[in-house]
Amino acid sequence: MLDPYKEKKQSIEKNKKSDINKVLSAISSFSETKSISGDGGWPIVKDKDLITLSDIFRRIIKLKFGKDSDGDIPVEFRLIDRTRYNSMGFFQLPYSHYAESVEDMMKITHLAEVNLNMAHATFDNMWRLLQFEVKAEKEKSKGEEKGA
Repeated sequence: MLDPYKEKKQSIEKNKKSDINKVLSAISSFSETKSISGDGGWPIVKDKDLITLSDIFRRIIKLKFGKDSDGDIPVEFRLIDRTRYNSMGFFQLPYSHYAESVEDMMKITHLAEVNLNMAHATFDNMWRLLQFEVKAEKEKSKGEEKGA
């Protein structure tokens, strides 16, 4: 019996192989130039490199899982330039409608509380540093006024 979708299946398979080759080429191109640190620490991370790496990840995810009718991919990721930013200090929160029991709800609530506590600790630290800096600037201004 003839498969009426045979040509379409072959076309899809051919396009997928082409897309895989494009991703492999992008990975190869991205990896050709290595960033090197001059002092043994982390090398400089350029914004354009993060954008390219993000595009590669997105393309891999689309190849594996596809996308929905809006073009969204089902796996979210974030790249953090650790040379400029802290790590992301939070736990993933399951969707609340996946909670099947009070215990599940408690676990989700606890994770949300931990995230809130981490965010508050970061805020509190920055607030204290800011207050210290403002106080130091005021004292410096007063000293300059007396000397004038």
